[in-house]
Amino acid sequence: MDGQMSSPSHLVQQRAFDAYLNPLKAAIFGKQNERLEYLMDSYFKLSAEMRTGVIAGLFFTCFLTFLGVIVLYISALNSLQKNLDNAFQMANTLRDTSLSYLANKQKFKELEEKLTNAGHGGSMVSVLESKTKSLNLTTAGFPPQVPVTDFPSSHPLAEKFQSAKVEFRVSNISLKKIMDLVIAVESTDNMFKVSSLKIKGLYQNKLYFDVVLEVEGAVSKSK
Repeated sequence: MDGQMSSPSHLVQQRAFDAYLNPLKAAIFGKQNERLEYLMDSYFKLSAEMRTGVIAGLFFTCFLTFLGVIVLYISALNSLQKNLDNAFQMANTLRDTSLSYLANKQKFKELEEKLTNAGHGGSMVSVLESKTKSLNLTTAGFPPQVPVTDFPSSHPLAEKFQSAKVEFRVSNISLKKIMDLVIAVESTDNMFKVSSLKIKGLYQNKLYFDVVLEVEGAVSKSK
């Protein structure tokens, strides 16, 4: 029963195969195999030595063809291996870059939180005043208003912060106190930076100086 049901399907497949194979056979051997017959007739008309040469030539051609296929296969395999190695290296590079990006993103987030929390402790002027008073230093006064400017749009802090700059003068200060003040300013959580330091000697006292400091920092944008 199964054989009877499978026969029509088998015949259809055989006919489809013959439909592709017959034109190919006709192109190579001729419609009635006349080319094959001509070749066979020509071969048997040759002398024994020439037949041997023809057979040897066919074997040599087949060997060269086989060798060429092997060479092409090995070449393609090597090329595939190189592509796989490159893809593996690129995957490792992408993974390392991704890990580095995530680590830097986390650090930047922590920096933003640190600057935001530091801003809650008071204005830039109040922080600087607190530092100078903690060192028992006398200032010539701070500006009533801190000038702020926007960061360039490409700056990572441009979205939430602005650049602020304060200039103030401290009188009658020793070199050691100058260093202590710079360290105190730049060690705050506000991440202030002393961008300019001008020292002027006092005529009446060679061990003390007047100092003008310019401090830069990032402050949160006003809501």
